[in-house]
Amino acid sequence: MFSTVTHYLVLAALLITAIFFYTVSFQSGTFLVIIFGVLFELAFWIKLVRGKKKAKI
Repeated sequence: MFSTVTHYLVLAALLITAIFFYTVSFQSGTFLVIIFGVLFELAFWIKLVRGKKKAKI
């Protein structure tokens, strides 16, 4: 159960961080900040699609 909670907390943290960088980039117009937002969003989607690894018995 702890790993499930941790998995969703990491997903939430990645998404919130990506949204934060997008918001900062819209206010400042800095291209580097947009890149950081894209990277964190990409990490979010990769983590979401791959999901948790189940232990083999």
